[in-house]
Amino acid sequence: MEKQEIKKQIKNLHIGLTGRHKAYYTKYVESIVNFSNFSKRLIMFTGNLTISSEKAQKYANEQKASKKWNAVIYDEDTPLRWNGKYIIEAFGVIFKLSKNRNVFWEYANEEFWNAWKKNKEEVKEAGFWLKKNEDTGEWLIFKKSEGEYEETE
Repeated sequence: MEKQEIKKQIKNLHIGLTGRHKAYYTKYVESIVNFSNFSKRLIMFTGNLTISSEKAQKYANEQKASKKWNAVIYDEDTPLRWNGKYIIEAFGVIFKLSKNRNVFWEYANEEFWNAWKKNKEEVKEAGFWLKKNEDTGEWLIFKKSEGEYEETE
């Protein structure tokens, strides 16, 4: 079967305070891929940048000038809300990362089933698959965590 065309991909760079004491300016790349029936949002930690607000602001300005991002979001006062290195959001939920960090998972919801009914192949080509929990009878959505993210620099 022919691959589904991606309608639009948005790539944003977020720079903000993270860490236990909100002492480090950290870089996260956010990638939003819109398919015909659903969107997939990926967030990747790319590293600590600096403890200096001046250096963080300078870096943000350089990245804005580079024009390689749809948006560069710099927030000196509000800590970034993401914990961990990778986050996937799709079908209206944020997926959990398995303990072995190989797959993301979440319970199938109405938004997922609507996308599945409209175009099952597109959902599969985006890397999602289903498995029924034999004990509870509930369906789980899975997505591999490997190879999701491109290098940004």
